[in-house]
Amino acid sequence: MMVSWVRRSQLAMLTLIIIVILLASFYLLPRIRQRSPSETITHAQTSVTSYALVTSGSQVWRTVFNASFQSGNVTDYFNDSVVATCGAVDNASLTQVHNGLFAEFDYYDGGPCGENVRAYPTEQLSTPLAVFYLNIWVYVPEVKLTDWVSFITLHLTDDTFITVDSNMQRQLHLWSKITGNTFQIAPVAWPFDKWFQIGILGRLQPGTTNSTIIVYQNGTPIITFTGDTGNGLLGRMHFGLYTGPEQWTFSVYNDDITLMTPDAEFDHV
Repeated sequence: MMVSWVRRSQLAMLTLIIIVILLASFYLLPRIRQRSPSETITHAQTSVTSYALVTSGSQVWRTVFNASFQSGNVTDYFNDSVVATCGAVDNASLTQVHNGLFAEFDYYDGGPCGENVRAYPTEQLSTPLAVFYLNIWVYVPEVKLTDWVSFITLHLTDDTFITVDSNMQRQLHLWSKITGNTFQIAPVAWPFDKWFQIGILGRLQPGTTNSTIIVYQNGTPIITFTGDTGNGLLGRMHFGLYTGPEQWTFSVYNDDITLMTPDAEFDHV
């Protein structure tokens, strides 16, 4: 009788272990799939070829920055400080991810604070760039938009900057410190509660009106700007929560951030 009871206990334990393993596999396997470097590079080369910013689609591109957040610590991926105002928070989260186990998560729910709300890490580039392709995946939980929100800020070496912002209709647009104007408004809205891609392809020509910036949403060019971007090159950038003072609650997830530049451009800047 005792032997039979022991065997039944062992069988029950084995069954429980198998169930746990199956549940863990079902939950984790879709989340640990990582995009290979060649996939990222192919996307960048396709974008560059489409606008002929370089002479050949076979141009070799070098990754100069990548943030996948797989350590679970956002500051592991950025070399500059986290900027936060009004009690907004920047951290890593398991709740929504584009790839892997973690994504960057920034949120604010503190009501009016009388200034722009910020919670974002910053990356300082060791070598300023004239030609670059930046790719980022973004997820925004549904919320009532009551002010502008910003997803990307590109700081140039002459202390000017360019931002990729959104209006309250969820349409992306460029904004420049040089002119203080909005450059074009995207014809399509970005989605709530769904990952979407923002790509920026830039060719900066300081001191001229010939600089070019193309913004992509889910691989489709939605904004093309040619004009004056100032006298600087791309030297610093930040991503995360950045809104106007009337946006009293907002949260955003970022994942799979990659910055690339052509090898030839990197070597000769």
